[in-house]
Amino acid sequence: MLEWIVWEYLKAHNSDNAFVQDECLLETGHHVLNDPRSCDDCDGNAFGNRKENFKLYNNVPVACFDIENFLSTIDRLHIRSIHDRCDMMLADQKEKIALCELTCSMGKYIEPYNHVKKGMQPGKRRKAYQQMNSVLSELMLVPQIAEHILHYPKRVMLFCYRAKDVQVGNISEGRKKAIDSMASFTTPMFSISGLHTDLPNGFKFVQVRYPDEYVW
Repeated sequence: MLEWIVWEYLKAHNSDNAFVQDECLLETGHHVLNDPRSCDDCDGNAFGNRKENFKLYNNVPVACFDIENFLSTIDRLHIRSIHDRCDMMLADQKEKIALCELTCSMGKYIEPYNHVKKGMQPGKRRKAYQQMNSVLSELMLVPQIAEHILHYPKRVMLFCYRAKDVQVGNISEGRKKAIDSMASFTTPMFSISGLHTDLPNGFKFVQVRYPDEYVW
């Protein structure tokens, strides 16, 4: 369902490189997604299975395309250089398309934080927005790809994160309320991080905290 990204992008940049489409089809049902590039480097498993970052339920088939790997290959072949890249793109046949960034991090690093040596840092959420916006801006430069994207009536930037200092399935009520008060974000974004719900090209920024399930 997302093969047009590869075709149109390579054609727009006059490239005849062969590229194997790194896409899978998620049939109707419950799914768990992860970012193997970061999950495999995770330090320890004291709080459970780090391989799970994002729970998804879809009632229609959804294509999952590894956009990070595609753009990394584009960079390696010296076709284009895109430094900020999100993990994947998701899309059904005609209703919704989403850019997606998966993160597993200590909870305190989701929001802006003060680093001892580097000073104030923007936080994982802001970084995820930058990565997804970078990919979207790059793709929208190709008119044929932009036309495909804008054909979808629902367009989403999904920031899916897991706080790895929280033990899923064994959280006290007090701790859960404290976490929820800071970051119960399965709804669109807010002014707290300087981001906006409504983004260019009709996209909405939505974040989902594991183990909450995103309903497609």
